[in-house]
Amino acid sequence: MFTVKGVKLSSIIGAAPAYIEDNLMNPIFNDLYDAEKYVKTVGVRYRRIADESTCTADLFVPAFNKQMELLNWDKDEVGILIVITQTPEYVSPLQSIILQDRLGLKKTCLCLDVPLGCSGYIYGNFLIASLMQSHQIKKGVLLTGDTLTKQASKKDRSTQPLFSDAATATAFELDTTASDMFFDLGNDGSGFKNIMVKDGGYRNRFSEESLKYVDKGEGVCLRGIDTIMIGMDVFSFAISTAPKTVNQLISKYNIDADSVDYFVFHQANMFLNEMIRKRLKLPVEKVPYSLHDYGNSASATIPITILDKIQNEIQEKSLKMIFSGFGVGLSWGAMYIETKNVVVCPIIHI
Repeated sequence: MFTVKGVKLSSIIGAAPAYIEDNLMNPIFNDLYDAEKYVKTVGVRYRRIADESTCTADLFVPAFNKQMELLNWDKDEVGILIVITQTPEYVSPLQSIILQDRLGLKKTCLCLDVPLGCSGYIYGNFLIASLMQSHQIKKGVLLTGDTLTKQASKKDRSTQPLFSDAATATAFELDTTASDMFFDLGNDGSGFKNIMVKDGGYRNRFSEESLKYVDKGEGVCLRGIDTIMIGMDVFSFAISTAPKTVNQLISKYNIDADSVDYFVFHQANMFLNEMIRKRLKLPVEKVPYSLHDYGNSASATIPITILDKIQNEIQEKSLKMIFSGFGVGLSWGAMYIETKNVVVCPIIHI
């Protein structure tokens, strides 16, 4: 558990592909009834899909540039850039270093990559805010997002209708009047096989075999380059870990849960998220969802949900919020933050 002082969240900007696929028209389902049942249970109707030539970095650029414009920041003022993504342009070098040049940042800007998934927004906020606090870096930007549809098998009902593409930029600056941020972070590597891409690293190198589909049964047919998700194990992990972590955060830091305006969770799927909400006994109006229109975009889901559902409020009001992310790793985190007049705009569609 960690506390970060004197750092303000100044802006959140999001970008997503303009191209949309409708799950009610998705051929992976047997018929319309099957598709409607999925949409009702999982919550995802529309998915944003990047084309083959568009990488996550191509979504980061317009989000970052719009943020600089709205904040009226000089790019030379940005002292740290952290990129959270599982879908970089290249295996090497770091995506953040490539973006340092592409975004026009100074050569002394500290650049870091963290290849986390669904817990990435929480970890990213902690990393950038704590580094800014401890080293007095005046301004920084956290980029989070993925083009997960590139890792989803077109023959896998567990991932193909769920994953969507999006990217976000979150700006921070030092501010001695800012309220403290509180974090609770955790990992369990014993469950790493529950969500993974098996081929393409150096344990299992990419080969011709990586492109061959293997039928796993129950509507799951995967290649070695596709995301494997062991649904029941992931469900059990999330349903136990997420509520526990949020409750620990509230207890440790004596947070008045009733005073929290919003609890924004990683958008895993509606059935799972609703079980988490009910275990925490949270009112419906305090738990926004963006699943219907933006699906599951890993580390981008929390800021995308904020922009999709509470954009006007976070811009015009002071809000108390708890964020919770959980997934690949296995990894999880929760954080408490108080925001004031955050600079936002409608999600950019490219």
